[in-house]
Parts: sequence; C-alpha cells; structure tokens
Amino acid sequence: MICNECGHKNTGYDCLECSWLSAWEDGPEESPEWLSRQELEEELACSRSIARRLNRIVEYSSNPLFATDGEGSIIKVNAAYEKISGFDRGELLGRNVKDLVGVLMSQSSTLAAIQTKEKAVLEQKLLRKGRIGVPTSVPVFAGNDLKMVVSSNWDIDEIESLKSSLEREKRKSKKYLSELERLREELLSPTDIIAKDKSTMDVLHRARKVGGVDSSVLITGETGTGKEEFAKYIHSVSGRRQKPFVRVNCGAIAQSIIESEFFGYEKGAFTGANPGGKKGFFETADNGTIFLDEIGELPYDMQAKLLRVLQEQEILRVGGSRPVKVNVRVISATNRDLRQMIQEKRFREDLFYRLSVVTLEIPPLRDRPNDILPLAMYFMDQLNRRYKMKKTLSRDAYKLLKEYLWPGNVRELKNVLEEAVIMSESDRIAGRDLEIPGRPDLERSSLDEGVTLEQVMDETEYRYMRQALDECKSMRKAALRLGVPPTTYARRLKTLERKMGIRQ
Repeated sequence: MICNECGHKNTGYDCLECSWLSAWEDGPEESPEWLSRQELEEELACSRSIARRLNRIVEYSSNPLFATDGEGSIIKVNAAYEKISGFDRGELLGRNVKDLVGVLMSQSSTLAAIQTKEKAVLEQKLLRKGRIGVPTSVPVFAGNDLKMVVSSNWDIDEIESLKSSLEREKRKSKKYLSELERLREELLSPTDIIAKDKSTMDVLHRARKVGGVDSSVLITGETGTGKEEFAKYIHSVSGRRQKPFVRVNCGAIAQSIIESEFFGYEKGAFTGANPGGKKGFFETADNGTIFLDEIGELPYDMQAKLLRVLQEQEILRVGGSRPVKVNVRVISATNRDLRQMIQEKRFREDLFYRLSVVTLEIPPLRDRPNDILPLAMYFMDQLNRRYKMKKTLSRDAYKLLKEYLWPGNVRELKNVLEEAVIMSESDRIAGRDLEIPGRPDLERSSLDEGVTLEQVMDETEYRYMRQALDECKSMRKAALRLGVPPTTYARRLKTLERKMGIRQ
C-alpha cells in the first residue's frame, strides 16, 4: 500500500511515516458541538496540510533524524539517517530501540533519554557501516508524560572532515596574510609612505618596478601629495640605495647662482667663490640619485644645460675647461602641467622627454580616502613622540578628517594635526580642535551681534549645497547626492544666493 499523504509504503491502515506526528498531541480532544461537519473537514484538511509540510521538512533535512515514542518504538526515520546507518526505514519503523542495540548501534542515546528524562549525548558506533556518530536525544513531554524522543546524529567522519577543511582554510588564510604582509613590508619599509588605498598601492607597485632600472622618472601630482617620498622610495629600492640621494628644489635657487649650484665651480671662478672651488649637486650625487623637485620652475636657459648633462653624462664646472664625468640617476617632480608649458614655450620639449621616460602620477588625498585615517594615526604617533605627549583623536575628529577634501593633501593633514596636538587642552582631540575650513562650528566661534539663527542655518545649507555641486559637477547629480529633486535644489540654491547677496 502507498500512503496518499507522504508517498511511502505502509502495511496497515495508518502510515507510520505520517501518524508519528500524532505523538505530539496531548490526547484525544472532543470537537466543539457547534462546529459543522464542513468546518470539521476543513480543520482536518488544514491539520493534514501542516503535518505534510512538517513531515517534508524532517524528511529532507540534511541532518540525520530519528524519533521514537515514549516507550522507545521507532516512529520516524528520515533519508539522511538511512544513509548514515545503512538501514532502510522498513527495517526500523515499529521496532523498539532496545532490540537494535548490538544490531544497529553500539549503544543508544534514546534509551538514555528515556531512562533519565533528560537530553542525552554520547558517542555511538553504527554497526552496519562502521561509522562513528554523536547522537543527541531530546525527550518531548506532554505535561508529565513522555511522548517522544527525537534524536539527531552528527557523523564524526564529517565533523573531522569539516575540521580538516577549516584547518586547511586557516593555514591557507595565514599563508596569504603572511605573503600580503611580506609584500607590504617589501613595498613600504624603506620610506615613510603610508599606503592602504588601492590607488596608492598601484603607484607603489609601479615605483618598485622602475626602481630596478636607471630610467629617468617624472613624478607628477598636486602640491603636498608626497612626491619626494616616492622619489626616496624609488632610490631606496634601486641598486643605488647605498649611494647619495640629493634633493634639489629648482624653484628655490636664485637664477644668478643656479648653474654653479648644479654643476659646481672652479677656484677663482668669480668674486666671493670658495678658494678651493666647490662640487655641484650632480657631482655630490655621483653614483646615486638626484631629485629635481619643482622642475617646472627651472629657468628656460638652464634647461638646455641640464639636457646636455643628461645626454652626455658629464658636467662642466663654472670657470672650468675640462668636463667631469658623472653617473647619476635623475628623478624629477612637478605640480605643473609641463605639456601646457611646452605649448607656451616655457619648457623644452626635448628635456621633457628626457625626464619622463617613466611617469608616476600621485593621486590627491581626496582620491585615496583609505589612506586618510592611517596617515592620521602615523602623524599622531610622530607628533606625540616629538612633543612628548599622549594625545589621541576622538571619533568625531576621525569623521571630520575622513569627510574633508584636503586641497593641501598630505601636507595639510599633517599641519592640521600638529596644530591640534599643540593647541588642544585635552589629551583627547575632538572635532572642534581641528582647524578645518568649513567645519560647522568654525565659521562662528561666538555669537556675532545681529546674526540670527536663520542666517546661520542659511549659510550652513548653502555651504553643503555648494560643496555637493563642486564635487558632482552638475545640479542633477548634486541634488541626488543630497536627496532632493533637482528643481527644488536649483530653486533653493538661487534663493539662498539672493538672500546672501552672492552673484554666480
């Protein structure tokens, strides 16, 4: 016979696969006299539907499940238990667990639960397949009467397999983390570069690759982005790292002495000269690296002389007649648009191509937000050691640092933190201690005579609307950023500009 409810074979009127659920009931309960036959049939159909669903949940559970009545007779076995035990449910249903000890299993947690009336957990050997399991048997009561014992079984082999897999994943993860840390140390240890953001790490990767060769490198980026640190890094991972690194600020040398500073001079070359002559920057950097910072500020006539040195690898001292060979790696940097300067005839095109065999563009701090907080922690550590303090940043201070756009980049971040460390009264630096332009409380540190709350709120609203517009480059995108319709945004911005007397 096939049960219409569960589809399993059965040998009597009631299917054990379905009727096991009746064990949950407290006992027969008379139906209220006022229920009609149709209502009773509907209630019965609903109960059967619930029973079918619960039966399917148990049947398709991946965890081996096994249930007996309060006397230990088996009333339910699911497919997972058949698989783990090696017994078909037809061999088990209706039999008492006592008869299966020594046949199916070495010992029974179900019998232990029946005897103690408490949850039982033990180690059990399933004899047909020789597998070791850890069954957990839970007694189910209706009042004080034991109605069922429901058991779940964990296969020791599966547990051990999962543990082994977890250990392998842990070892693999540890290996990856170790390798990542090794690469990070390899990339970062020689300099003070803090790189957590992917864009910075990408630049560092390029810098390391170019460090292995002697090609000229041009580093570009806004002021304060740390171009000199990247130049030092390239030198530190190059074959010249044991030799001098000479930094030259091309914009800080007077035009009248720039040639003698670059190339040196012989004794008696000019009035006031050192009697013994002097080496220039290039001779000082011999066999090492010369870093020409602010190369865009180099006078045009000096550019031709620099080009000759790069081509010939030799310099001619001022007042000298004999060339001096030099072996120098050249790294230059600028925050200027050299291509535009070439078009304006203010920078030599041939020199540009000599300097820019490889170019590195350092992203501004606003484009590498994941570097901001690590940089802040690094600078705080430096400043605390320098000033013998123990100051820390509060959560709102970190939030302000992360949200600010940093037009002055890393240099501005360091200056803001240094001022806060020096000037803050508490060891805990709050957001109000950071002198960041546009900080809500910075515009008015005290109540100004004649300034109303409406004016302050208008100014704050206008500042946020303008910041959104500056960042998004269009009113529609700015409106979406602030969560308002574009027409509302445009109308409100115009109203605020009119109220504040701003002409756009």
